[in-house]
Amino acid sequence: MNNQLFYKAIDEVKSHIDKFQDLTKDMSKLRVSLIYQNFDYSHIIIKSKKIIGTQKLTIAPSIYDIKYLFDTSFAGSIDLSGFIEEYFNNFNLLEYEKEWLLGLLFIPSFNFKALEGYKEIEAIVAITRSIQHFKNAFELASFLTKDEG
Repeated sequence: MNNQLFYKAIDEVKSHIDKFQDLTKDMSKLRVSLIYQNFDYSHIIIKSKKIIGTQKLTIAPSIYDIKYLFDTSFAGSIDLSGFIEEYFNNFNLLEYEKEWLLGLLFIPSFNFKALEGYKEIEAIVAITRSIQHFKNAFELASFLTKDEG
């Protein structure tokens, strides 16, 4: 049952984190920005182009906003494809940021040991969501690396 997908995702984590480490080993600074950390469509007034609910604004690497959106939408509640394309058309990630983000996104999203007390259907739902999360991460990786080869 999709064990190979989990192993492949873990291999991806190692690969991207190794690349991140190699790209940043001689750096003394990393890029940061003002991030929201709490995306919710109800926090945006579209007509006024204003954001409300700024309690969690902080200065941090921008990849964490993307990770939050990805983690909260992978179950299908939000279609990120248009947002992601528009975001990356306006804000290009540096190579080390791409590797960092992808390394984080391929980390399994649940603990297998935690499933021991679950009912079978709850375990199946958790595993299915994790599989969909990996598939979306592979799609994002393909999108982010499409110009590289």
